[in-house]
Amino acid sequence: MIDQLIDWCCLRQYCTPPCSALCPFARRPFIPAYQLVISDVGDRWGYRQDQRLRTVDDMWTSRATQAYLTVTCNFVHNWQIDGCVLEASCFYEQHIAANISSELKRITDDWGITDKVIAVITDNGANVVSAVHKAGWTHLHCFAHTLNLVVKDAINAVPQVVNLLQKCSNIVSFFHHSNKATQKLADIQKQLNKPEHNLVQSVETRWNSSYMLDRFLEQKEPVTTALCVLGRNDLCLSSVETDLIQPTIDALRPFEETTQEASASKHVSMSKVIPLVSLLLKVTASTVPSENSLARQLLHQCQRRFHSINIPLFHSIRHLFQKCLFFSTCVFLEQRQCRKR
Repeated sequence: MIDQLIDWCCLRQYCTPPCSALCPFARRPFIPAYQLVISDVGDRWGYRQDQRLRTVDDMWTSRATQAYLTVTCNFVHNWQIDGCVLEASCFYEQHIAANISSELKRITDDWGITDKVIAVITDNGANVVSAVHKAGWTHLHCFAHTLNLVVKDAINAVPQVVNLLQKCSNIVSFFHHSNKATQKLADIQKQLNKPEHNLVQSVETRWNSSYMLDRFLEQKEPVTTALCVLGRNDLCLSSVETDLIQPTIDALRPFEETTQEASASKHVSMSKVIPLVSLLLKVTASTVPSENSLARQLLHQCQRRFHSINIPLFHSIRHLFQKCLFFSTCVFLEQRQCRKR
């Protein structure tokens, strides 16, 4: 693998005198360095028998369409939440629960932590969830991934919003792929005394639709003028579509703020999940006008995906313990859940 890396990076051509002596030893520094990393990770969690760990497992595909399985471990070190990547390995097998479970157990067995794992966080994929259950661990859904699914499903349930986002995305793509159009937009922005901001493209996996719409609303006049001057009236939004932008932004705003709050720290505590969901449901429910279909769908999807957020005892105990240390009250989604605890 090291030889392939050297060839791929075009380093072989530099392995000539006086550097030729480096090539025979290129493989050697990696093994001691890797052992040092393993030792350092072990020292951080102490190899203690009473140490308990949480893992975050993610399956992803590289640009070369190679599947990978990454296992990240979180633990408490010196009263601070710490974490590290245990392994990121190629996954050649079929993506069924049995194969994923076997690979997860292999990784934890290699590190000697199989019996110390108290919870595993993954996305909502049925095969990955089943794999965790097969391994005998407690499974928790990734909050950020679930929140992304809430927004994605809600948007897809409202055809008018889907059409609006697609047309805005087409406009952004037009300006991003044409130097002439970009320059024309910049000239018109100056003439109209508008901020010379670039348009923002929406990315499905990061659902930043609100950013795209925010920027489009700010630049609505320069964009429309530029499209007309360039003879692309077919890309212009209708008045009905333009009027839909602000309600869509208003409906998505609480989810944007929740995502930012959940992403504010390197290691997000699970005690944040219940308060965030509680506030999100309250804000969404209080801002649902009868004519805002997206807001209604967002509330519906929130209730559908987060209805059992208090049910796992693991969530509630963590929330109760941490919040009682700092606050006088705790937030539960329902009174009956609080009484059960």
